[in-house]
Amino acid sequence: PYIAGRKEETDAEFRQSYADKIFNRSSMMLESIRSAILNNVQGVRSVAPYENASHEVDAYGRPPHSIEIVVDGGNATEIAKQILEKKAGGINTYGEVEVSLSGQYDENITIRFNRPTTIYTWFRLGITLKKNETLPTNYVSLLRGVILENMESHEAGSDVVPQEFMTELYKACPGISYIDIGLFSTEDPAGQPDNYPDRICEITARQRAYTTKEMIEVEIDG
Repeated sequence: PYIAGRKEETDAEFRQSYADKIFNRSSMMLESIRSAILNNVQGVRSVAPYENASHEVDAYGRPPHSIEIVVDGGNATEIAKQILEKKAGGINTYGEVEVSLSGQYDENITIRFNRPTTIYTWFRLGITLKKNETLPTNYVSLLRGVILENMESHEAGSDVVPQEFMTELYKACPGISYIDIGLFSTEDPAGQPDNYPDRICEITARQRAYTTKEMIEVEIDG
């Protein structure tokens, strides 16, 4: 019976399709590493994988054809085992944390990854009340809960953009007509805000934003 075919790819089409296949395999590898670490290593709070698939050192100092896994929490050896098991052959690992593992033939294999720098992020929520409506008595706890839940899901490299969870804040606490959020961030765990100058906190690939309920201030502005 007749079998339908397709035209032979041009050189340009072949190069593009080959690049697409490599990209797909690469994306799957990074996601496999991330999933393996999250599922198999206790105490891990965040995993952010990155790759330099080019032939040059990239802007973050990653060597050509290498991966960088930024992991918050968890045992270093267990993390390295998951990276070794899931990474593709010929792909180098990059980072300041080095773990030596035994290979299939008892050879030493060095696996590298990074730990994120903690960026302590303070919030000030200035709320304006609706007329003829009252706030729940636990409004501070409700608003803090939304911030904490959203921040818990932020991985290394994720910017803090309060606009992304404004809808949840309004839903959580009836009686509010407007919320203004200011931010203060620092690498110093003992740092204290004098003011809240930022509306967005930009986080680099090797940083992770962190907050606690004590670092979330709620005030009624009007």
